[in-house]
Amino acid sequence: MPGHSVPRQEAPPGPDYDPSANVLLILHSAIQRQDDLRAMAMEHSREKADLHAAHERELRIAEAHRIDAIRAVDVAAREASEKVALAQAVALATQVTAAAEAHRSQSAAVAAGASAALSIALDPIHKDIAELRKAQYEAQGQKTQIIETRGGATATWQIVSVLIAAISVLSAIFMAVITRVFG
Repeated sequence: MPGHSVPRQEAPPGPDYDPSANVLLILHSAIQRQDDLRAMAMEHSREKADLHAAHERELRIAEAHRIDAIRAVDVAAREASEKVALAQAVALATQVTAAAEAHRSQSAAVAAGASAALSIALDPIHKDIAELRKAQYEAQGQKTQIIETRGGATATWQIVSVLIAAISVLSAIFMAVITRVFG
């Protein structure tokens, strides 16, 4: 107890002091108890270390499973987005092909219509040109007869002015047709 002091006894003077057997037994018992406590403490530390290692192992395994699950979700999401992107690309390619084909057919139809309209519009011009040439040749033949009889240059100028007038009329008709077809 605190505050109490136990008187210390000294060993009796003498060369051989042999403690009693009871003291030796208590001493041996105390030493054995200390050894047992040390062994138990070491066993306890070893068990604690084993438990700690097992717990750490379980934590690592659980973390690995968690990361694997996250990766699996990421992989599934990436695959799903790749499928969506592929579907969108296929749909876009189909739309582009369809639009190009529609544009080609529409252009062909417009070209055919324009060609037909131009042909219809130019047919009268071609007929008029043929008739003008025929009239020109006939007029030239008549003028040649008149020139030969009159010998005048006036008839030549009249033919040239008729030709110029005919060409002017034809070009005006041609421009009107082109404006109507392509305008």
